[in-house]
Amino acid sequence: MKIRLISLLFIFTMILVAGCTASSPPPTPELTPGEELLTITHNTQAMHEDLTIGSGNAWFEDFTDESGKATKRWRAALWVNQADQGQTVHIGDVLTSDGYQIRVLNISNTAVTLAISPAP
Repeated sequence: MKIRLISLLFIFTMILVAGCTASSPPPTPELTPGEELLTITHNTQAMHEDLTIGSGNAWFEDFTDESGKATKRWRAALWVNQADQGQTVHIGDVLTSDGYQIRVLNISNTAVTLAISPAP
């Protein structure tokens, strides 16, 4: 009886702790003047004016940052205007295609978020 009570108390505590763990929403990307936000679910495509962008698979890859620390980061495949053979990108990459500048703001397991503006 005592063991059952302790077990129930432990389970209740774990549920309470798990329920109180707050996850913060992803930060709102900062756009520069002239940029527009476009989020594309992986394995689909979206349009911005006359620009078509397809987003392929996303995966984690090993990466060494500027300080030499080994870490992992998201990488995704993008196809711009379907004539492109596709290229892999990570957060911070900037592409130029068909008169547009495409800045990669975020990559998650479900989508890629881009900032699109006329090319300088």
